[in-house]
Amino acid sequence: MENRAAEPEAESAPRQNCKLDPHGPAEKGRGMVFFHGFRQIEENPVFYALAEAFILPSLHEEWGLVVNEAMACSLPVIVSRTAGCAEDLVPAGGQVTGGESRVAGGESANGKLPTENALEQRSNGFVFDPKSVDALAAALARVAEMDGAERRRMGERSRAIVEGFSCENFARQAGAAAEAAAAQGRDGMGCGVRLIRG
Repeated sequence: MENRAAEPEAESAPRQNCKLDPHGPAEKGRGMVFFHGFRQIEENPVFYALAEAFILPSLHEEWGLVVNEAMACSLPVIVSRTAGCAEDLVPAGGQVTGGESRVAGGESANGKLPTENALEQRSNGFVFDPKSVDALAAALARVAEMDGAERRRMGERSRAIVEGFSCENFARQAGAAAEAAAAQGRDGMGCGVRLIRG
């Protein structure tokens, strides 16, 4: 796999790509990875709409809000296990289609590559070790091999998961936590938190 995005001239080019399938040319734009560089937030929905999947290969990421955005656009996601959102937004649960979970390129039925547990297929995408080129390549290959229906199922699962992370849900959860803390304070078992109602 050639990463032309690392070349200085690639940063200014409008559309750089690298072949996903080293055994043959990409057909009809499939199997291609495009690096478009930084974009303003209002441009992102166009890119999400054109994508077949979203990849966050960060070595360090507190959360990764772009994963929320991609999931809200019904995309399967490939997320570094070091991203803070990985366990919450890409929950364990195996293959969307049922049966044993599996990983492209892996021989293990437990959903992990046989080496280093570098890649796990989840219900709406993959979680991988960002230091493993093989794990990322296997996840990319698996998404490229999926038929449209399987990608749509993963994308629909992404959207369903991220709907639980709405502002309204956060407010409900924060309110419930405050109520619980106030109740413990009233029982003499808490830290004396008082809920102030406006």
